[in-house]
Amino acid sequence: MSEEKASVSAEILRSRCASLAKSLNDNDLWNGAEALVVTHGEAQYGSFNRGAALSMHLLGSELKGGAIVVTKEKVLFVISQKVDEEGVRAAQGVKSTNDGIEIDFEALDTQEPESLPPSTEIKNLFMNKNKVGAVAKLELWDRWKAMIDPEKLVDVTAGIAKILYIKDTAALKRTNWAASMAIRVFKSGILRAIEKALDEDEVITHEALAEKAEALCTTDPARIKAKDIPSDAHLESCYFPIIQSGGEYDVKPSAMSNANRLKDDVIILSLGVRCEGYCANVSRTLFIDPIPKLRQAYAALLAAREASLKAMRIDQPLSEARAAAEKVLAKHQLDMYLPKNIGFGLGLDFRDASAILNAKNTKTFQADTLFSLSLAIHDMPLPKSETEHAKGSIASLKKVSLLLADTVRIRADTAIILTNPKIAPIDWREVSYFINEDEEEDDDDNVSETEKMDIDESNIKRTRTRGAAQEQFAQQNLSSVKERQVKQAALMEAALAERRRVQQLKNSQHNNDENDDDKIVEVRGAYPSTLHYPEELSANEVCVDTHKEVIFCPINGVPVPIHISWIKTCVQPEADRAAAYLRLNLYAPGQSLGKDVPPSTAAVIEAFGKQQFFVKELLFRSREQRRLNAAYRAIQTLRKTYRQRLTAKAQQQDLVQQATLIKARDGRAPRIADLSMRPVASGKKKYRYS
Repeated sequence: MSEEKASVSAEILRSRCASLAKSLNDNDLWNGAEALVVTHGEAQYGSFNRGAALSMHLLGSELKGGAIVVTKEKVLFVISQKVDEEGVRAAQGVKSTNDGIEIDFEALDTQEPESLPPSTEIKNLFMNKNKVGAVAKLELWDRWKAMIDPEKLVDVTAGIAKILYIKDTAALKRTNWAASMAIRVFKSGILRAIEKALDEDEVITHEALAEKAEALCTTDPARIKAKDIPSDAHLESCYFPIIQSGGEYDVKPSAMSNANRLKDDVIILSLGVRCEGYCANVSRTLFIDPIPKLRQAYAALLAAREASLKAMRIDQPLSEARAAAEKVLAKHQLDMYLPKNIGFGLGLDFRDASAILNAKNTKTFQADTLFSLSLAIHDMPLPKSETEHAKGSIASLKKVSLLLADTVRIRADTAIILTNPKIAPIDWREVSYFINEDEEEDDDDNVSETEKMDIDESNIKRTRTRGAAQEQFAQQNLSSVKERQVKQAALMEAALAERRRVQQLKNSQHNNDENDDDKIVEVRGAYPSTLHYPEELSANEVCVDTHKEVIFCPINGVPVPIHISWIKTCVQPEADRAAAYLRLNLYAPGQSLGKDVPPSTAAVIEAFGKQQFFVKELLFRSREQRRLNAAYRAIQTLRKTYRQRLTAKAQQQDLVQQATLIKARDGRAPRIADLSMRPVASGKKKYRYS
């Protein structure tokens, strides 16, 4: 629960006080009470009691040590010195609602109002009231008990819960902001940090990742592209973000991030954001090198989620949501792993205990109510027979949990998800990562032992390690990579020297008849050696170096640089269910080069087209469609920039350089004298032209 104060506007205060006072006409709602008295009580972290929640609802601030008295004609706030005046400053200027219901504030000059007798005004409010409502779990002050007959007291806890259960326009707007912030923090904070840690084999703990996410919850929304949230909105984390991996999972909202290291197996992420008191929640599960059983279980979980959403209809009991999910999971023999509770009501209190989505709750869904729908498969066993061929740390898992949670609003016709799945993705292709795949290998029968040794020395394969040996392996791998780079540079220099020697020999042999064709061709070199490659270069990804205008293509685990001038076309064939594709068509001999071919490329093809081998096409396949999409956009942008630069350079070469103008010394303009026009315009008058 936040220590900061976020007061509501005067208009919201008038509207909510009027609604609360008018609700006393509903005897069923308040157990026949004609007046209400609600003391604040002590709130716990992350949760409000009914007194604190009601004061937050009306004022946007907690009345610590205070009380709220409500009748059909008046709403009175009793304020002690414990209350920060800034939290209720805006409210104190409001004297009545638009319907004429009086709003008043009574300030007590003490931090212990329970020691003072009630004022005459308060006594008058309870006079002649047959029943007075109070919260059973919040003890009335002793001095106040004396003025109310105990037989007249009735419990109104359920009434307050119902008032807070249905949200007004202001509450819905702030929940939308909280949901928008949650998914942006999820995408820009947690997800990117985890992807970076996995890509770079970074050793990081669950707590460290959670701290980064929590810090982002209070950042300026514009920094993480949450443009729909006002910059002055009060945002905070509902709870310390929960990140779990490595086989130890807890799908309850009370779970905690531990100090264990992030593992590359099944990762559960949970995040909650509170905006000016109102909460939103989102949870996702990421799969690293998953086995087929996990994909099947996740598909069943998505189907159960859809069934629960369809069951969340107005006037339907809350128990229908769990029953619908259980029915779907039972078809896949997974219902025994479904938790008893699959969600809860949201609002000022992160977890509304009266609106739990379980099999016994008969409370009904109502329009403009909010829920955290949290579907999970908890502690599903993974037999060794199914994980023995698995890649990565997932092979060591004995049991696993999956969690999928969203913030849901119940509308008149349907239930809608506020935590947009397009930003916080749920599709299998977006939450599954394959980083330990074996490279497709050709038939080794036709490869000699020497060739195999050469291939092993030239390949730089990205290898992920397990357990405590990861750091030691990383250091060894770094030194081996440097050694290989030095060897590659030496081999490259030797190969180039041999190529120059052979070329000079061929040129001398054909020197008699081909003197005109024996031109010097400039061979473009972007990097002196492999040591000068970009540091962030990955051996198994298509990367673009815009500064050098080079595309790095992974070939047998080795990043091979190709200058953008050799890219004829770059296309993305339609992706299938298994993977996405990227095709690079290169300029090569034996084809029409076209008018757009760069001059340097055409010169190299003309000089070496009959002597050397050229690569005509490269096709890349990956299960990570996002990475290929990013590479495709970067290549297209680089091609456009490169062509524009060549066009501008060609236009500048066509310009004729004008000689320096010399001013005439005498200052007289040159003239053409004694010229006549034919036919003569009029008479024989002479004209002078200048």
